[in-house]
Amino acid sequence: MPRAFPIRLAAGCLAVLFAIAIACGDPLAPQNIAGTYTLQRVDNDPLPTVLLTTESVRVRVLADTLSLNADGSGIQISVWETEPLVEGIAPENPVRIEAALRFETAGGRVEVTVLCPPNANCTPPPHLLARTASEGLRVDFASGQRVPLRYARVRAAE
Repeated sequence: MPRAFPIRLAAGCLAVLFAIAIACGDPLAPQNIAGTYTLQRVDNDPLPTVLLTTESVRVRVLADTLSLNADGSGIQISVWETEPLVEGIAPENPVRIEAALRFETAGGRVEVTVLCPPNANCTPPPHLLARTASEGLRVDFASGQRVPLRYARVRAAE
């Protein structure tokens, strides 16, 4: 009987180490945040609201959805309304934009890269930097856009 105690102790220690190893894994892996998210607010303003303004146009976001897959791929679908700020620019309203993206998790945040079409002049990634929030995702950096962007999770990945 004296030998059974060390074996039980060793088995218990292995179980604890295994649990710690699982707990110390990246809690923010793509499969943990995969799902569908809809934009609710831009800089605390509800939609529709101004998303960005340049010297020639003001863009209002009417709707925006992020669909993120467990493999790190995804798609962003946005509906915008443009208001020209200079003469000679004709608005095309509303505008529906669909963009493929890739995302990865690092250091507790989500880094999103919108895939650049061939021959397009795109800014270098990441294009969005987000973190999880109680309701979904909070984007604190969005290339050229007002932030924070607050997305509500409407569906988990299947």
